[in-house]
Amino acid sequence: MFAGDYGIATYDKNYYLNTGSSKQQMSELEKLTSTFIHYYERNLSIPYGEAITYIETAPTSKYDTWYFVAYPSIVAMTREDGFTNTQASWFKAFIAHELAHYYFGTYKKFNSELGDMFTESLAEYLSIKATKDLLGKDAYLDRVTNKLNELKEVELPAISSIKSGSEYVDRELYVYVYAPVIWLAVEKEIGSEKCCYG
Repeated sequence: MFAGDYGIATYDKNYYLNTGSSKQQMSELEKLTSTFIHYYERNLSIPYGEAITYIETAPTSKYDTWYFVAYPSIVAMTREDGFTNTQASWFKAFIAHELAHYYFGTYKKFNSELGDMFTESLAEYLSIKATKDLLGKDAYLDRVTNKLNELKEVELPAISSIKSGSEYVDRELYVYVYAPVIWLAVEKEIGSEKCCYG
């Protein structure tokens, strides 16, 4: 992915490749990262894996921005400040989601046709739970309300009827919005203790 002379830095346990982040910015991101990691460790009773490598690069398109995880790396393909928005609600939700991929995507891998849906939706579910418990009820309600609004007047197949990823109708809506709302509903029915939280 990288060839040439790029800036690399370390802060605490984590690595920064080509981010251009100042020590203060790295400190803020470390605080946010460790808050979510400790939350997941405490609630799932599973130690977090290894150090995170934050990687930033420019996309080939002038108009697209893309963030993703390839554990243990979190990558920002953007022309803007990739890892400096630590106070923005969307960024906190993004970091919570990507860090949750250690548990769903690395620690637990799914080898079925629905593996993609489980990996993404359970990481999103964990990030919603972290939002509620760490960022407050208002931030949580805002995220859930936005998801519910996206589902208005949309017909999606039940999870039990899906046999392959091509049947989602709209993958982004299905795995990041619909399925996490289903996991929240399941939790409400059976209780958080049975969902590894409590």
